[in-house]
Amino acid sequence: MFRTLVYVLVDSCWILLISIVLIFVSPTGSVGADAPSTISYIATGETCCGEDPHPVHGVATSDGGFVLVGKSIDLEGEWQGFVVKFPPNLPTGTLWLEPGEEFSYQWSYSFGSDGNKDGANSVAATEDAVFVAGFITNSLGLIDRYLAKLDLISGNLIWNVTFPSKHSSGESAFESIQLTKDGGLIATGFVAGNKGELEGFKSYGNPQSGNAFLMYLDAEQISASTYNAKPTWEQFYNQALSGKAVREITGNERGYVLASSNREEKPVAMVLRLDGNGELIWSKKYPKHGELTDITLLRTKGLLKGFALAGHRHLLDGGVDGIITKISTDGSVVWNNSYGNPVGGNGIFNGLDAGNKKLIYDECWSIQSTEDGGAIMACGTGIEGCDPYPEDTELFAECIEDPRNTWRSMLLRVNQKGDLIWQRVDSYQFVEDNEGGENEEVPSSASEYVIITNEGHIASITDLAFGIGLQLLEKE
Repeated sequence: MFRTLVYVLVDSCWILLISIVLIFVSPTGSVGADAPSTISYIATGETCCGEDPHPVHGVATSDGGFVLVGKSIDLEGEWQGFVVKFPPNLPTGTLWLEPGEEFSYQWSYSFGSDGNKDGANSVAATEDAVFVAGFITNSLGLIDRYLAKLDLISGNLIWNVTFPSKHSSGESAFESIQLTKDGGLIATGFVAGNKGELEGFKSYGNPQSGNAFLMYLDAEQISASTYNAKPTWEQFYNQALSGKAVREITGNERGYVLASSNREEKPVAMVLRLDGNGELIWSKKYPKHGELTDITLLRTKGLLKGFALAGHRHLLDGGVDGIITKISTDGSVVWNNSYGNPVGGNGIFNGLDAGNKKLIYDECWSIQSTEDGGAIMACGTGIEGCDPYPEDTELFAECIEDPRNTWRSMLLRVNQKGDLIWQRVDSYQFVEDNEGGENEEVPSSASEYVIITNEGHIASITDLAFGIGLQLLEKE
């Protein structure tokens, strides 16, 4: 039986038992001269969303707040889906949201069944509702596509629905959703996956089998107080593995663009251009891109100029670089640039050079376009571990001594030519009072998703070693 929990914080008397006392909390990092400054850095721990919460997506809401989604650990050690609403009008500076504090998260919602794989991968919000898409394990032990509608203010469940794979023994999941200009909702992911081959999504894995789909629900379907109808339409793409991200194209070239990969043993980045009914216009592969994680539309003065692909690729001699590939409206490559290996920082990162590219992983998960035809990409940067290098004594010693074993979040801003305009690398830093002695600690962090709000502020959703973070930056 599925377990659904909703927590609404009004006059809470919850007690959180922890082994340390947080004395001081502040963001710290390496910030380029042109990078916007931090307005606030908001974080919370496991009380909102379960053990070891891992955010992967988020959205700014009409009331000025933010909704974040992801997966955490349930009571039997498996995944569960979570949704958490950060309220509007929070003060500037660094803030720890916790029950019993002056400020806390507005509500949280979790779903799934203990001991089974469940999770939230994407979220979209209207003026009064939040739509959460992901996956849930059914009574037969198979993973199904899961979509829920929640009340924006209270977090109460309005309706939820599953869409099983048309193959009776297959598994399926939503990976990305977006509200459409006509008031509907478009969703992608995979269907017909083999049981037991779901490694994960976004920064914690990839589906290992299945094929991509695109599903459209019209405005009447998603605005209703109950859901009891089939999708308006659904298309399947046997050449593609899973829809990593979907974006709507409006105007004369109305349709959609879908980021994916092919279904070969070693997947290659792939983009599908679709018309307004999901029919394929063209599909192209990009073997030089590496892992494709997100896509955005590039516009200049309102005109569509192409698309930017986000992701990262492994280097021949080790390490990983972040990457952006710009393609034209017909799918031709315009440029392909690598990024990463940031220098400097505060505290333990003070004075760092670019480091050894063999050791450093710059993994990028999200991209948003800017009004000048450029883009902002969200990444994590750090060293994955030193275990692979024990036979190389010199490299192993260098790895052990490098403070980049603690990961940091990284935002990159590029112009329409791919030139780096600014870059900032941040940590969520606090001081512990442990057995009478204060110790400065910098937990690992990574930026999982970037949002540009209607007001022009930049919000970075961060996966923190101890929970969930959202760093809000000034306008450029």
